[in-house]
Amino acid sequence: GVAHGLLEPRKTKGYYHLVRDVTDYVLRNSDYDRKAFMNWGILENGNVVYCLLKTGYDKKLSEAGSRLIRQVYNQILSDGSQIESSPMYLVEILLILLKVMNIPGCAFREELSRPVRKGCEYIRDIRTHDNCIPAFGDSDRTNISDLMLIAAHILGCEDFKYYADRLLDPEYCYKYHMERETLPENIVDEKSEHINFRDQVVFRSLKDGSYLLCSNTPRCHDAHKHYDYMSVIYSEFGKDVLIDAGRYS
Repeated sequence: GVAHGLLEPRKTKGYYHLVRDVTDYVLRNSDYDRKAFMNWGILENGNVVYCLLKTGYDKKLSEAGSRLIRQVYNQILSDGSQIESSPMYLVEILLILLKVMNIPGCAFREELSRPVRKGCEYIRDIRTHDNCIPAFGDSDRTNISDLMLIAAHILGCEDFKYYADRLLDPEYCYKYHMERETLPENIVDEKSEHINFRDQVVFRSLKDGSYLLCSNTPRCHDAHKHYDYMSVIYSEFGKDVLIDAGRYS
């Protein structure tokens, strides 16, 4: 804020105190047992860790960082899918974790690297013909381009860049200290793909634009779930043709 003329230097100390008060409040009231398997746990605690790292407030960093690592390994599964089967929120989770990893000297970078990379690969692999994640569970159709560019920059996985279809949003340029680079030519893949995850199966044919997603999300006692078991989405050229919402219970 100071660097961009948005804040007066003499006022920054007061803002630091306010940030510390908020992070202390969230840590006290964001119960670990209840949110260990919910995306809100990472959404809240990930931002706390980011604020603590940015302000140099070490007093609570170890507690918040350890909690974040546990939450990430509870929620992002070995195939990169998320325990709540909510791709839209997984995108938000990954953006927060990448923001944390991008801070110089971040002590949690190594432990976060593998699950974050697997999560980005999952989002990449369930993309539809129009480069979006499908609207299932509680997810809205969301373009994956910005996430792919940010992941390529922070994780050093250049292949992610080939799944971007637009220049990086200026807001993300500022947040992640990135330039709006020229995009590489998109990967042209005319083969059909059939990918199995723990709770979903995806069939995609980029040649004719057809896409099929089947979801079988079991309701577990240790996770928040959505009523979309055995749901099916079939689309052609980015338009949903058939939607079966699945069974309620």
